[in-house]
Amino acid sequence: MIDFQLKRLRRDKSLLAQLRHGEFGHVDDQGSAKLEFMVGKNKYPPIQHYPHTKEDVLEGAVTMLERPYYNQDGSVPAGMYDLVFDPFYNEDAEDTTSLFAMYVIKQPNRYDNSSYHLPVAWFVGRPKDINRCYRILFDFCEYYNCKAQGEIAGGGKGVLDYAKVNKLLHRVHFEPEIINGKKENEASREKNKSYLMNMPTTVKGMGLTYLVNWHTEQRGVDEKNRPILNIHRIYDIPFLQELRKFDGKKNADRLSAMLVGMFQMKENVLTTEKETEKKKVDDFYTREFYSDDVYEEDTTISLYQ
Repeated sequence: MIDFQLKRLRRDKSLLAQLRHGEFGHVDDQGSAKLEFMVGKNKYPPIQHYPHTKEDVLEGAVTMLERPYYNQDGSVPAGMYDLVFDPFYNEDAEDTTSLFAMYVIKQPNRYDNSSYHLPVAWFVGRPKDINRCYRILFDFCEYYNCKAQGEIAGGGKGVLDYAKVNKLLHRVHFEPEIINGKKENEASREKNKSYLMNMPTTVKGMGLTYLVNWHTEQRGVDEKNRPILNIHRIYDIPFLQELRKFDGKKNADRLSAMLVGMFQMKENVLTTEKETEKKKVDDFYTREFYSDDVYEEDTTISLYQ
């Protein structure tokens, strides 16, 4: 399946033509600065293959497949997107194998489900200044009105520190409940929340299982009644190459970011289920016991009268 999609992308140029490369920047909007994605304004090319070499330019560029959905009032609905990332730890390391990978994933929603559970924008690179990665990450969060989720170890603390200094913690997800598995009451859970997530070996193994199921999940059928899978909607060639060559030993930053995405998807489902159940309970206890409705008269005769 992966080889089929890679050949398809190389054969059908119209698919890759949907991708736009550029950078975020601010433009004047009636006297205030508005964040915009500026197509073609990238100083550096995107990394186009995996694995990269020492000779490659690793600064990276922002790639966008789908701009955010806007309400009539010009806002992006909250919860419609999530950003997931896998950072590198040391910007001064001589070994430049590790990259900073981040993906914006569209979530199921009531507005536009055309690309749900798929990456719609991404950045992969290793800039000389890691602060550029942090800026791009939170620019994504602002542009798509979303929060970021990633592993706290291996560089995630740098993201968290940047968020604290720049008052951006509202753009960072808490650790998923499905990861921490803590059996606490609601008050204790709220008090003990921590940002981002830990991914020990067992959790990563579970994430790989989720990833396999995700990329083979059917979305529909084409005009010849052939199944359309999630992988047929992946247009990031280096990510597909990582999937194809992954053996658990080679560095795979894009794949690692998407592993985080698998858990965030499941966390969102869990959150939705809890909110639905809470609404049912709230509706039960706030229902009206008396109204102007006409009820059938109770004609039961009591034996104790």
